[in-house]
This record gives sequence, C-alpha cells and structure tokens, in this order.
Amino acid sequence: MIPVVVLAGFLGSGKTTLLNHLLRTSGGTRIGVVVNDFGRINIDAFAVSAQVDSMVSLSNGCLCCAVDGTELDGMLAKLAAADLDVIVIEASGLAEPSALVRMVLQAPVVSYGGLIYVVDAV
Repeated sequence: MIPVVVLAGFLGSGKTTLLNHLLRTSGGTRIGVVVNDFGRINIDAFAVSAQVDSMVSLSNGCLCCAVDGTELDGMLAKLAAADLDVIVIEASGLAEPSALVRMVLQAPVVSYGGLIYVVDAV
C-alpha cells in the first residue's frame, strides 16, 4: 500500500513552502498531493500544481470537517492508482491533524506514513 503523509500546521507556518521544497528535491520519488485550500481561490494548489506528479485539490472547506471519509477514500484511491511512491495531504491551516490522521488510518487503499506538523518559530 502507498504511504500517506499528513502535512499540517497553522496558517502561514510554511506548509506550502515545505511541500514545494519536497517536490523540487524529490530525487525521482513520485509524489501525489491532496491540497486542502480553505478559501475561494486555490492559492496553495496553484503553487504546487506544476511540480507534482498527480494532484487533487479540495477548496470547499477544511478536509477534516467538510469531507466525509468516503470522499477522502475516493481521492486517495485515485492517487494510489497513479503509480506513485507517496501521497502528501497538505491540510488547511484550520485542520485538526488528529482527525486527518484518523481518516487516513481508516482509508482502505493506503497506509499511514506519518504526520509532519510545521510551526513558525518566529
């Protein structure tokens, strides 16, 4: 099963910057991304779309609150079918990381690969 890594942190903490760095320096690792923008304009999705092997964007709210588990399962299944090495979920800054982790743990087509929580140290 393909591992799913949850990338979380507060608004402006550097999640998209870290994700872009991972994508630029992937060394041939095929990375799929679920980008969870909270606003009406998918700014984070635009920032990563040119660098990613396969992407799903969700802009209708916080992934852990606005999406039921079956919808996330469908997104992850779509990405898992794309012959990727890893999937990264970039959560909204409003997301609850523990809820996202529980959703990934319950997804039937992937395995939990870990949680990266970004903190702005300034």
